[in-house]
Amino acid sequence: ADAGSRPRARIGLRVAQALALVAVPLGTIGLYSVIGSPDVPDQPLQARLQEPVQNRSLPDLVARVEQRLAEEPSDGRGWDVIAPAYMRLGRAEDAAAAYAAAIRILGSTERRETDRGEALVIANNGIVGAEARAAFERAVALDPGAIKPRFFLALALTQENRKDEAIAAWQALLDEAEGGEAWAEAVRVELAKLGVETEPAVAAAPGPNQDDIAAAAQMTAEDRSAMIRSMVDRLDTRLSEEGGSTDEWLRLMRAVAVLGDADRLRDTATRAEEALKGDPAAVAQVKSLARELGVGS
Repeated sequence: ADAGSRPRARIGLRVAQALALVAVPLGTIGLYSVIGSPDVPDQPLQARLQEPVQNRSLPDLVARVEQRLAEEPSDGRGWDVIAPAYMRLGRAEDAAAAYAAAIRILGSTERRETDRGEALVIANNGIVGAEARAAFERAVALDPGAIKPRFFLALALTQENRKDEAIAAWQALLDEAEGGEAWAEAVRVELAKLGVETEPAVAAAPGPNQDDIAAAAQMTAEDRSAMIRSMVDRLDTRLSEEGGSTDEWLRLMRAVAVLGDADRLRDTATRAEEALKGDPAAVAQVKSLARELGVGS
């Protein structure tokens, strides 16, 4: 790659890693490592259920699933479970291969195609290559409204210096934002780097203004991460001290998930439930999002 493409590759890698949200629910892979596929009756179910998993590390759980898959490589559920665990362990190439196996056995879905493409991007140091692009295109064909694959396709256009097409793709994504989504702020940063000014998100909680977004485009990865963490901390402090709406608590949970801090995410979910305990529907939303982000039960 030429020198000009390397900064875009680093940007792509950081974006891919931020979007991954690889807080794999240990309960899922842990339970699978014990029970396994219903098609593999190698041990009585009750005996398998008695095996302790709560104290096992993720690498140990992955090793158990790998052993099971070595014995039964046609178990698509196993590949589907282990792929995001590989991502959490930083094994992007293995994750891409696992997603490919799950797709081959279980069939193509938007999620599997998107996650496989994402793993390929990370394995390729942030570059959206031809194979990843094809995966994202299949994902969009399956679900034209899916945000993540379209985000990566827009990133590919940026990396290829197809400026006008990239701007159009980023703007189309931004037009669908409801306000405050982490991915929408990333889109604004990408547009700022292409010289396009955008309106800041309309949200009740303090967020990045136009100057913040423009400054973020010039920051190092470390400085940008610190800025994001500072904004998350401000929102967290305000909600803790003054309370807030259901949407604001959900927004905070998503933002903490982007930071990759699973312990803080669990604590945030617990505090959100406590703050919203008078609204059963709101608590249900918090629990649902916690499960989606990998920290719920």
